[in-house]
Amino acid sequence: MADDTLATENIDIPVFFLAPEMPVTQDAEPAFFVSVALTEMVMAEMCQKITDEETHTVFLTDYAFNDVTADWQRAVTNIESVQLHLKKGPQLAVMVCSENEQQFISPWLEFAPEFDLGLDDEDVE
Repeated sequence: MADDTLATENIDIPVFFLAPEMPVTQDAEPAFFVSVALTEMVMAEMCQKITDEETHTVFLTDYAFNDVTADWQRAVTNIESVQLHLKKGPQLAVMVCSENEQQFISPWLEFAPEFDLGLDDEDVE
């Protein structure tokens, strides 16, 4: 996203391998973290009015993988898509799909972006 120059922060979201025969437990260790750039497009999607029944999906192009465990090094080199899912709250989750059909998911996370309008506390009355 060369034109999206507002990304100044990233959020790091843990993702877990999704295996049908083995559900993710609360004490599971993440396979890796997805660092999502808070670009203008991502922030605009987060600010959309989403109904209780809706989920918005954003296909990400500005991301990085961090703290990849040795078991998943090969998987992250063959990524088909990285998706950010948004629902009312706002809540967000990430899904990573590899070319060999492995999927990694994050739990739903509460997310409330904070905006700095450049006003000091003294300026507001």
